[in-house]
Amino acid sequence: MKIDIYHVYLRFQVNNMVYPIAPKILQHWSESHGWETRTMECVESKVDYSTDADVIAFSIYTQTAKSSYRIAEKFRKMGKIVIFGGPHFRGGVYKEALDKCDLVATSVSEEQWISILDRIASGEIASGSKRAIYQEDSKNEFRFPDDMYKTVNRKKWYQWSLVPLSYGCPYNCDFCSPFMGGKYLTRDIDVIYKEMETAKGEYIFIPDATFGLNTKHTIETMEAIAPLKKKIMIETSMIRMKEPGLIKALAKGGVIGISVGVESLSTKMKKHGSGDTKDILEKIVNEAHEHGIAVEGNFIVGLDNDTETVFDEILDFFKNSNIDLIVPGLLLPYPNTKIYSDLAKAGRIIDTDWDHYNYMHAVYKPKRMLVEQMLKGYIRLLREISSPEMVYRKSAAFYRRNGFSKETGIYIIGNVLKMIEGFQDRWDISDNCQEVLLRLEEQEANSPIR
Repeated sequence: MKIDIYHVYLRFQVNNMVYPIAPKILQHWSESHGWETRTMECVESKVDYSTDADVIAFSIYTQTAKSSYRIAEKFRKMGKIVIFGGPHFRGGVYKEALDKCDLVATSVSEEQWISILDRIASGEIASGSKRAIYQEDSKNEFRFPDDMYKTVNRKKWYQWSLVPLSYGCPYNCDFCSPFMGGKYLTRDIDVIYKEMETAKGEYIFIPDATFGLNTKHTIETMEAIAPLKKKIMIETSMIRMKEPGLIKALAKGGVIGISVGVESLSTKMKKHGSGDTKDILEKIVNEAHEHGIAVEGNFIVGLDNDTETVFDEILDFFKNSNIDLIVPGLLLPYPNTKIYSDLAKAGRIIDTDWDHYNYMHAVYKPKRMLVEQMLKGYIRLLREISSPEMVYRKSAAFYRRNGFSKETGIYIIGNVLKMIEGFQDRWDISDNCQEVLLRLEEQEANSPIR
């Protein structure tokens, strides 16, 4: 039996330089039990319909759900067995897919995945089901394979290898639906070392949702992998970076870049702890720079406390601080989160087209500004941070700190690509602004209360 596992993109972005890990794990499990498997990462137009695979599986995020549904419909007409899984189906959202595939899963363990494939091989699960089977790893039995080092190098030439240190997330953020929420586990350091050692090339990305939560495990891991001389990128929260000695340990382990989830400079997040967000972030940036580590800040705009001033606040911080990059995104109320439920109950969800759940569309009404104000403010912010002048300014500062090196080249190239993406993003958002205003006018005209 042959299996194709898809991760569909809307379009290529710099983020695609890190491959999705879920399809690789499914591939590893499948091949470990004798099934011929390949993973496919592509846009909808590049799907391979000539495949002789018996099973087509999709790892689906909300913004690619409709694309995956369209692709799956074609495969089902060809008699293929179709499996859906991924973050989009957490909560009750999986119900929308029950007539579009043969099995839908919110999550699976290795034992469950192999059981699914065995049932397909035996004919128990067949193509063309009117209502899909539902599968869930309700006991959180998922574990990363200890021998995943065997497949860590199956990636495109431009992609970084992925090596997780932990999994699960104990936080309960309103705007997030985490994998293995409420649970946090660390991996064996010897296993991590083996994967790092085996990974082809220098560059590694650690995809932990809550990197550094276990400080002792993190520091011990960094000390263990230091002799490998890898170049590592991580993503984490500000409160983790406040731990004494952690940044120094990260530098020793080979970390060259930190992506910090700031979310907001004004709205207090429990997971960030107490203190002034700007002051904390500035201290993190300066200490990281002392150890040769670049810092990217990720922001969310459109929170209930945000007014039109939020865009200038973020821009001013970017201009006047030493932070290397910022990535702002519109608040995205994923359909399986508390914030979506709250906004829906308040009548503030204005768009349920999953194609638009990509940080580039207004799908809800903000509380303290108009939709048009939010979109135009966001366009202005993107234009400023991705302008040639700003890209040159930040690249020059990076060069002054780090000199001519491979990391400097990667940073500058990444910055230029972000600038190019910024032009495309602003075009997309501008189009959406007109669409949203027309939709709101129509809703107002059709409202029974005038």
